[in-house]
Amino acid sequence: MEQERLMAVVEPPTQHHGEAAVQRRVHRDDAFWRSHGRQRRWQGLSIPQYCQATGSALSTFRHRINRLAAAEAGAALGEGCGRFIALAQPAPRVQVDVVEIDVVLPDSMTVRLHGAAARQMLDRVLARLP
Repeated sequence: MEQERLMAVVEPPTQHHGEAAVQRRVHRDDAFWRSHGRQRRWQGLSIPQYCQATGSALSTFRHRINRLAAAEAGAALGEGCGRFIALAQPAPRVQVDVVEIDVVLPDSMTVRLHGAAARQMLDRVLARLP
């Protein structure tokens, strides 16, 4: 039954004498395209092969299947539309104890200490002062 619905061909509108044929645009929902995607995979056909077999427009089929895949990927990530993914920002690093010391030695030599090493050196120097 499902396969018959997928493979069904829409009959052209009947034409009365003197009337031009008017094609009606048929709206197909996401369920229709999902079932076509499942049917294509079940048959083991490529997208161009499936479109040729069913008479579907290749560009339309690709557009709708890609749109569904993007929406499902977004839903899996918790996003409603699937177009924007909010990234968690790391908390800013707050350096409460920022210490930097330059120790100038004889013969034009300078040693620069940062962080814990600078804090340790400063504590030792201050401990030896009278």
